[in-house]
Amino acid sequence: MNRTTQLTRRVARGSVVAALALSALLPGLAQADQARALLPFQARIAETSVAVPCGPTLPQLCVTIAGSGRSTLLGKTSEAATVVVDLSSNPAPGCSAEVRTTTLTAANGDQITMQATGQVCFGPTTGTASDAYVVTGGTGRYSGASGSGTDSASIDRASGNAVSTFSGTLSSPGSLP
Repeated sequence: MNRTTQLTRRVARGSVVAALALSALLPGLAQADQARALLPFQARIAETSVAVPCGPTLPQLCVTIAGSGRSTLLGKTSEAATVVVDLSSNPAPGCSAEVRTTTLTAANGDQITMQATGQVCFGPTTGTASDAYVVTGGTGRYSGASGSGTDSASIDRASGNAVSTFSGTLSSPGSLP
């Protein structure tokens, strides 16, 4: 056998081995892409809140929120959020700008953390809030999570109770094997 034939056979064998190795890896790569894929996410949370001035003088109001409800991907969900409302801003009549940090926790303790900006508007007895959020991370199966969406709330001013609805997308890369 001459050198050219031997070299050709080695290259062919190497190509077959490489193809077999690649075909063994492809299912795992497909699973990784699927786990990183952004999936539809929705949550409906009943909230209670306490609002106090952030400092000795207004223009900021600090709101602490606790809630519970259900969400896709998390199931039974609890919520802890803080909102800072800038009372000196006026993005629309009767409205103030707000910044919100929210942590949603699944029954097993896995968490999603979100940062949001938007506005809150108040009428005589009710209010509404609407924000755009970005998922900034999480724990457990949501470690390294990403996503984005909107949240909106209907607020009862007398009780401080609200119902918030989150709608958007979410990934869960921490669920990879």
